[in-house]
Amino acid sequence: MTWVAAMRPKTLPAGLAPVVVGAAIGHSQQGAPWQAREWGLFAACAIGALSVQVATNFANECHDFRKGADGPDRIGPTRAVAAGIIAPAQMWIATAIALAVAGLAAAWLSIEVSPGYAVLGVISAALALAYTGGPMPLAYVGLGDLFVLAFFGIVAVVATGLALGAELHAQLVIAGVACGLLSTAILAVNNLRDRVGDARARKLTLAVRLGERFARIEFAACVVGALGCFAWLAAGQDPMAYLPCVPSVLLLAQVWRVLRGLDGRPLNGVLASTGSALLATAVLFAVVLIRS
Repeated sequence: MTWVAAMRPKTLPAGLAPVVVGAAIGHSQQGAPWQAREWGLFAACAIGALSVQVATNFANECHDFRKGADGPDRIGPTRAVAAGIIAPAQMWIATAIALAVAGLAAAWLSIEVSPGYAVLGVISAALALAYTGGPMPLAYVGLGDLFVLAFFGIVAVVATGLALGAELHAQLVIAGVACGLLSTAILAVNNLRDRVGDARARKLTLAVRLGERFARIEFAACVVGALGCFAWLAAGQDPMAYLPCVPSVLLLAQVWRVLRGLDGRPLNGVLASTGSALLATAVLFAVVLIRS
């Protein structure tokens, strides 16, 4: 269970959801039942995305421990490396394994679809390590939100959709933005919760750079923005097309609590709810497209 916790399962919908959305768009445009090849491509995209996310989380444990960002007063879930449960060397080995799995998925996609997926795999692996490490760690200079919006939203949806036969057009990009916004909402809650410890460790997330109020507004804007994107995608269709909006509508209750000043450990519940809403949105989006 320690290794499962280190994967940060409450945040993993950020890796899986955009793949589901992109695959659903590809399926709807093809208009034919998937054969073994399409299922294989979907599996490769899902495994690749989740492996990159897990590698990012594992590397993050090591980097944050070394830089003192996961201190004893942490109010988020216990970090295995900082708590001495998993040795840094073991975590680095696990990071390498996760990146190797992602690399195999990218290699297969590059053979079956386009060499561009090998390039995307290399870039994703480099950014996974650079998220909290390297000479300019993204999370420590306030670029983590942009990284999540791009790679756990637009890039993941578009790359999956194209692999499964979709054409590059507004639906694919807007769906990517929507997924990216909900993934960024997860990060915004995380950074709001950890802002005091992050500031002490000089981890200059947007919550540290621009303040608590900004982080609360960012979370609200991401949820409302994602809701608007999915509503735009449903416009002009039958009422069932609005089903993917439901999880974001329900999430507005959490938005209200955050804007009203919810803080500390209760934000762990908001983070979990946001991850669940993202996954539920992706599943409903796929159901709507498949039945149409």
